[in-house]
Amino acid sequence: MSTAPEGDGAQSGEVYVTVADSGAVFPAMIENKRSNGFARPRFSRAAAEAVVAWLTDCHGAIAAAFDGEAVAITETAADRAERIEPGADGRYSIGAGAWE
Repeated sequence: MSTAPEGDGAQSGEVYVTVADSGAVFPAMIENKRSNGFARPRFSRAAAEAVVAWLTDCHGAIAAAFDGEAVAITETAADRAERIEPGADGRYSIGAGAWE
């Protein structure tokens, strides 16, 4: 299943990333460094919106939404919240440590 945003195929320099066997794929820029062996993707706004929707739909213990320009992710079971602002390039580093 491809959950890449419609009309937002991989752009120059992007590759598709996924989380384990989820079947969901998203276009992203990848940093050369890895986090615990996993890719460290940076998503465009359109791809980040698709990631947020996917997280909300697929994970009952995770709530994700845009709050202005930032992505707000709350893991209810861990009582942990994270706010992800876009980088200088306008991209979002969501979920380092889980992407392949």
